[in-house]
Amino acid sequence: IQAIDLMTSGSINANKPVIKEPPNTKKRWLVQIGTAKTQQAADALIASATKKYSPLGNLRPSVESLNKNGREIFRARIIGFGNANEAQKACSQLRKKEIMCLAVQS
Repeated sequence: IQAIDLMTSGSINANKPVIKEPPNTKKRWLVQIGTAKTQQAADALIASATKKYSPLGNLRPSVESLNKNGREIFRARIIGFGNANEAQKACSQLRKKEIMCLAVQS
C-alpha cells in the first residue's frame, strides 16, 4: 500500500513509506440476524437461526449490547465467516427460512 497525499494533489508521494499489511490480517465477516430487547431474546434468535440452518453451529454466536437512544438493545450475530461470499450465502439460506439477516464486515 502506498501513502497518498490527499491534502495537495492526491498523487502518490514517493518520499512517504510504503505501508504493508501484516500477512495474517484477515478481514472477518459476520451475519447479524436481528436485534432484541433482552440478552435472552437475542440468544433465542441465534438458537432459532442455528436450528434452521445447521452450518451456523460451526461458527461463533455473539450477542453485543448497544445503547441506542438511551435504551439498551442486543444484536444477535454469528461470527467467523472468512469472506463476504460466505456471509452472504448464509444470509441467503436464512432468508429462505424466513430469517432476515445482514452480512457485515467486522
